[in-house]
Amino acid sequence: MRKFIEGLPKSYFNYPMPVTVVGIQKGETRNLIPLVWHVQLSFDPPLYGVSISPKRFSHNLLLEAEEFSVNFLPFEMVPLIARLGSVSGRDVDKIKEFNVQVEPARKIDGFILKDAYVSFECQLIEHTAFQGDHTFFVGLVVATHYETEFFDENTVIDVKAVKPTLYIGKYRYLTVDPESLKDTSK
Repeated sequence: MRKFIEGLPKSYFNYPMPVTVVGIQKGETRNLIPLVWHVQLSFDPPLYGVSISPKRFSHNLLLEAEEFSVNFLPFEMVPLIARLGSVSGRDVDKIKEFNVQVEPARKIDGFILKDAYVSFECQLIEHTAFQGDHTFFVGLVVATHYETEFFDENTVIDVKAVKPTLYIGKYRYLTVDPESLKDTSK
C-alpha cells in the first residue's frame, strides 16, 4: 500500500546518510557534534557545508569560532559517535568525558580527531538560516588529513580497508557491504 502525504513529514525517507563529527573550538571551549546533514559543495574552491539547529550548543559556538573540522570515523567508532550525540556540550566536556583523542589542526584554531580516516579543516565563509529549523554553515576547506591506506590513487574510499559509518535514523547505524560494490568504470 502506498501512502500519500502533502509536504515532507519529519522522516528518515532519504537515509542512510554518512555520519560526520564536527569539531569546534573557541578559546578554551571545545565541542563535538555528530551530524548527518552535511555535504561537499564544490571542488574549486573547496567548500563543505554542515547543517546545525540553533538549539544545539555547537550552533552559536561555530558562529563565534568561525572555524570547524569535519571528521569521518570508521564504523567501529559507532559507540563513541552515539555518546557524542547523547549529551550537550553545554553540560559536558565531551572530549574529556569520552576520552576522545584529538590533535591540533594545522590551518585553523581548532582540532581534528586522531581516529578519523579523513578530516577537513574549514574556515566559515557563510551561514544562512533558512525558513526551516537549521542553519546551513559553509566552510572553505583549508586543509585535509587522510589515512592513505583507506583510499585509492583517486582518493576514493576503499570499503574493504575501512568501514564508513552510516546513520539510518532513530539511533541506528550501519555500514556498507564491500561485496556489493559495483565498479561501472570499466
